[in-house]
Amino acid sequence: MALHGLRDARGVTEIRNLGLLDAIEFGPEAGGGPARAQAIAAHCFKVGVLIRATGDSLVLSPPLGISAEQIGQIMDAVRQGAAKA
Repeated sequence: MALHGLRDARGVTEIRNLGLLDAIEFGPEAGGGPARAQAIAAHCFKVGVLIRATGDSLVLSPPLGISAEQIGQIMDAVRQGAAKA
């Protein structure tokens, strides 16, 4: 999925997906962890993207009819949030 393009975002240690369910993990050794995931989720919410933080991961479950443009908006929001957090 397109979210694998976020592998180089600051603090990302792993990206997992199963169909449209995705998880972006932030490891403590890379400046990540639960607080970072929460901060990124909060940033995404402020810019209109709803993402759930669970532990040290962001979890995405977009609707089946999501467009490529909307996926791009999610990626931009996560990348911006990761840069700020």
